[in-house]
Amino acid sequence: MEISLLGTGVQLMTMLTNSFLTMKETLRLCLQSSPLKHILCPLDVSQKPSDLASAS
Repeated sequence: MEISLLGTGVQLMTMLTNSFLTMKETLRLCLQSSPLKHILCPLDVSQKPSDLASAS
């Protein structure tokens, strides 16, 4: 039982670490590709297309 829980814990930590590193790299690439560092990442879906058009 303990070995099973340990294996599950290791798998969970591996998945969380990979997810965190992927998000961190995506953000870094987004900021790196932006001509102005304060522009929102194009992957940000929190704004509606109409909001983006009115901002420019």
